[in-house]
This record gives sequence, structure tokens and C-alpha cells, in this order.
Amino acid sequence: MSKTDEIKKTPISVFVTGCIASVFIAIGAFFKMMHWPGASQAYIISSISFILLYMPLWLIYEFKKEKWLSTLYQFVILLLTGLTSFFKTMHWPGAGILFNLWMGTLLYIVLPVSIYQLFRSGKRPLSSFHTIVTFFLIGSMLIGGINGAKSGMVSLSKTYSKNTEKITESFRKTSHRNEKLYQAFEATESLKGSEYFRRAEKLKSLSDSIQEYFRNFKNNVIAASENISLNKADSINYSEIRDPLSTYWTTALIWGEDEFKPIDDKFSGLELMRKINSYRDSALNLITSENKEFIKEGINLETEPSTDEFGEPIHWVAATFRFTTVPQFMQIIENLKYQAKLLESQVLADLLNSAKNSSGELSDKIAIEGKKMEVEKTMNEIENLKAYRQLSQDYLNSKNRELNAQNQTISAFVIGLLLCFVMVFFIIRSNLIRKKINKELQEQKHLIEEKNKEITDSITYAKRLQEAILPPESFLQMHLPGHFVLYQPKDIVAGDFYWAEKINDLFFIAAADSTGHGVPGAMVSVVCSNALNRSVKEFNITDTGKLLDKTRELVIETFEKSTSEVKDGMDISLLCIDKKNKKIFWSGANNPLWYISNNELKEIKANKQPIGKSDHVTVFTTHEMDYTPGTTFYLFTDGIADQFGGPKGKKFKYKQLNEVLLKNSTLPLEKQKQGIANVFNEWKGDLEQVDDVCLIAIRI
Repeated sequence: MSKTDEIKKTPISVFVTGCIASVFIAIGAFFKMMHWPGASQAYIISSISFILLYMPLWLIYEFKKEKWLSTLYQFVILLLTGLTSFFKTMHWPGAGILFNLWMGTLLYIVLPVSIYQLFRSGKRPLSSFHTIVTFFLIGSMLIGGINGAKSGMVSLSKTYSKNTEKITESFRKTSHRNEKLYQAFEATESLKGSEYFRRAEKLKSLSDSIQEYFRNFKNNVIAASENISLNKADSINYSEIRDPLSTYWTTALIWGEDEFKPIDDKFSGLELMRKINSYRDSALNLITSENKEFIKEGINLETEPSTDEFGEPIHWVAATFRFTTVPQFMQIIENLKYQAKLLESQVLADLLNSAKNSSGELSDKIAIEGKKMEVEKTMNEIENLKAYRQLSQDYLNSKNRELNAQNQTISAFVIGLLLCFVMVFFIIRSNLIRKKINKELQEQKHLIEEKNKEITDSITYAKRLQEAILPPESFLQMHLPGHFVLYQPKDIVAGDFYWAEKINDLFFIAAADSTGHGVPGAMVSVVCSNALNRSVKEFNITDTGKLLDKTRELVIETFEKSTSEVKDGMDISLLCIDKKNKKIFWSGANNPLWYISNNELKEIKANKQPIGKSDHVTVFTTHEMDYTPGTTFYLFTDGIADQFGGPKGKKFKYKQLNEVLLKNSTLPLEKQKQGIANVFNEWKGDLEQVDDVCLIAIRI
């Protein structure tokens, strides 16, 4: 069996371990949903089998494909998935960090890459459809879940706020009643200085102390969560809370951010628990022992741990304050204040009942206040029952909204899943079509590459032929020691060329621009170069103007043999140096002659006609100049001036070329060449070269 066949066949070990992990994940999820025991154990088994058995076998199998980057990427995702599930199940430190890392990886790496892969598969319209469906699926799940949870939390927050107001009103009434009882105690002369009176004073001190702590505790948390002063926090109500759904500050300030290491400071949950226990026990120690347990059972100040659905203990602080909203926190604190005040009321009543037998005056006052207490107590109980019923109803309503939102999310998920199956069908179909098209394209590409290679080889050979018509550098150096040639074709072969010839004491040199560039331009350049050679050697013409006249005649004659009308030819700048007689002769077709003498650039204009067919034909003018040492002559085509570039993508133009030549005119010729080439390349930048470049400098 070949290596490819081994890769295609998934090992039975990978399949079995993957099935084991999947089965236990399914069992754990179902047991968790049904609140059955054993859910955590199933999750633990699935995580261990996934991480320790499936992943190593899968990794060995994947490495056979030699796709290292893809395998590493998938391995990280799978490892994070397994570790996150395991840490969450075990309630270990770092589970939250792993979960956030895993979610971030899924949202910011897996999802974009998946969408990108879907977008690449098949044709563009189908890919766009894939992307839209993916976003719809995820968006519907997120929006449905968030909106359902948010609406429920808003409703509960408003209910907490209403109940807080009712509890505060009950607290105020109980406080007022207790003050009346204290006044009755103080008004009884026979009890002043007695043991009962001292206990009542102690009770009032304990009550004032715990109420002040509750007040400071609430203000500290609200001031931090709302970013306001302590004075403002003391009077804030629900309508003024900026973010009633926030649970961060209540958890961070009361329990701490480490799930397994709660904070312990002046206003922490642990200190609050100690204060409640101390107040409760101290207040109960002030009454007779036979009533102590009865009163303790009747109040709601217990701080014992509760249990979760698995029977595991939950700390009172964590169960009461972790992940509670600000309105819920305010209700909890107000309820604790009220319960503490009720305990004060019951202990005070017990003290009064114990003391009333020793004072008839006190008995009368207690009887009056007792009737008021019974009525108020009954009314408070009715109000509390109403508030509890309202809270329960609101809670049920919010749960119904959550269930409706979840049902909508599940429906959207099922629809999205069905759409995914449809997409998978189209993806497989489009992939098969794409593979077929790719195969055809590969065959065509191979054919094109072969043809392209043949064409490139032919053009490269044509370049060698074209280079044969150019004068060698050694020839130019022998007769023109002071010169440079900047020659930069646009393509492999060029329409621009330079030409040189020596006849007796005369040395001819020219820069020519044939019609077109590339292969057509190169073919025209061969015709034009041949015409120049014939004019000088065959017809023995040395006058530059007449030489161009004859060259034009030969070029036209050559192209007239074609069955179609051809107006190809060339523009040229032709210079003749007569060293014996110290004379310079020049003629030009469309291209001028520039020369610099005494740091001044001068121009001789060319005849406005090409070497070739033209509507207005005249003889070419021969210009004669004295041979002045130190003068630098420049022969050039239009390649530099017509080049687009610079910051605005405009043409270089002749004016800028003029400035560049003047700026570099005092430099040695070789440095001039390098400077001009640098300026041209910088101007061109990343843009395409538009034409062939040819510039010749001669210093005599």
C-alpha cells in the first residue's frame, strides 16, 4: 500500500477513541441538561480520553500528510477545547482564562478562516451565500440568547428595585416602632439602672453599629461600581444606575476575581459575614436561653454554606453576592438591614416581656405598643408576601422569555444546520466542478507556458541579433573617449537604437527611435540601421542632411514592397565630428540636439518630419558648428521625457530633463550617467516603463 493510500484510510484507533470521547460528551451534556448525577464524571472521562488518547493518535496520523502548519493550527484548537472542558468541569483555577482564550480563538481565528475557506470554494455568488448564511446562523444565536437574557435581567432588576423600596419602608416602620419601645424603657423610672435597661442599651449599640456597617458596605460597592462619591451612593435609586445589568463590581469587590481565593478586607463579603454572625450571636446572648433558639430560627440572618445541584457546598458569600446585579445587591443589603432590625425588635420585645412583671407602668405602655406592633407586623407580613409573589411572578416571566428566546435560537440553529447541509452539498458539487476546471486550466497553463517559453526564447535570440547592429563599446571608446550611452529598453528587444560609423576623418554617431517598441520596434530598427549603413558605405554620403534624405528614401523603398501601406520609420538625432577640420555637423528628424557650453544649455531644433513616409517632405537641414573643446553634446529619444511617475503620476517632460542635465553637467561623464539613471528610476518608481530609453553624451 502506498503512502497516499495509508493517509486516506483513517486508523481504527483514531476512529474508536474519537467515538469514545464523543459518546461521553453527549452523555455529559444530556445528564447536565436533565440535572442528573454523573454529568461531571462523564465530562471528565470524555476530556481525558480526548486529550490523552484521541489527540496523540490523531496527531501522528495528521503528520503523515506533511501539512505542518495546518496540523499545528488544528492541534492548538483541539487542545484548547479539551483543556477548557476539563478545567471547567474540575473547577480548577485558570478555567476562565482558558475559556476566554478558547472563545477568542474560535471567534477571531476559526470563524474568519472558515468563512474565508467557504468564500474561496466554488463560484463567487455561491461563496457570498455561504458567508451570509454563516453570519445569519451565528448572529441569530447570539442575538436571541443575549436579548432573551437581557430582557429577563432588566425585568428582574426593576422588580428588585420595587422590592427594595418596600423593604426600606418596612425597615423604617420597624425602626420607628423600636424607638417607641426604647422610649417606653427609658420612661419607666423603676427600670433605670436595672440589668434589663443595661441590656437594652447594649442592644441599641449593637444595632446602630451593624446598621452603620451595612450602610458603609453598600455605599462602598455602589460608589465603585457607579464611579460616584460615597455621599451620592447613599441616596442613589434605580433610575440613576448607569448599568443595572452589570455584575462585575459586586463580584470583584465582595468576593474577588479569583474564584478559589476570596478577598478579605474591611468591606469584603467575608467581613460582612463575620459582622452578621457577631451581631446575631451578641444580640441573642442578651435574652433568656429558652427564647434564644426560637428567635434564632425565626430570623433570616443565617450564613451557613448552601449546596449546588451536585451536592457540593457553596460559600454563603459566593452564593449570595457573586454575579448579582447592582439592583439585586441593593435589595440584598436592604433585606439584611431589615432582618437585623427585626432581630433587634424581637430581642427588645423579649427584654421588655421579661421586665414588665416588675413594673405595672411598663406593662401598660407595652400593651399599647404591642397592639401597634401586632398590626404593623401583620401588615408587613402581607406586604412581604405580596413582594415575594411579585418577584416569583417576574422571575417566572423572565424565565419564560428566556425559554422563548432559547427556542427561537434553537429553531434558528436547526434551520442553519439544514442550510449547512445544503451548503455542504453545493460545496462538494462546486469542488468537483472546480477540480475539473482546474485540471483543464492546468493543461492550458502548461500549454501556454510552453508557448511562452518558445516565444521568450525567440525574443531573446532576437535580442542577440539586435545587439549585433549596435556599435560595440570598444569601438566607441576608441574614437570617442569622452562619452556615455544610457540605453534602457522597455522590453527584451527595443525600437530605440544607437548607431556609429567612421568614414576617413569623420565620425558619425546617432540616437534613433524606431516606430513602436518590443519585437515590431526591433524589426523596424534593423531596417533603419541597415539604411544608415548603406547611405554611408554604399552611397558614400557624408553630409548629415543628405545622409538622412537618402536614409529616408531607402526606408520608404523597403516598406513599399509590402502589400499594405506602411508608414513606419524613425526619429533620429545624427551628429558628425570632423576632428581634422575642427567642425561639428548635425541633422535631426523630430529629435533635437542639446549641448552645454559654459554652463549654459543650448538647443538646435530638428526638422519636423520622420525618416519615413510623411505628408510634408522637405530636405533635412545640415547644421554646422565650431569644434569647441569642453562642450558636451546630448543625443536622445523621447523615452525619458514621456515616462510617467513622481508623486502625482505625471510625465517627466523635457524641461525637467533639461534641469537634470544642467545639474550634472560638471560631473565626470560616468557619474553623469549614474545620476541621470537614478533620477529616472526614482521618478518611475513602481510604475511600468512606457517606452525605450536612449541618451548619448559626447564631450569633446
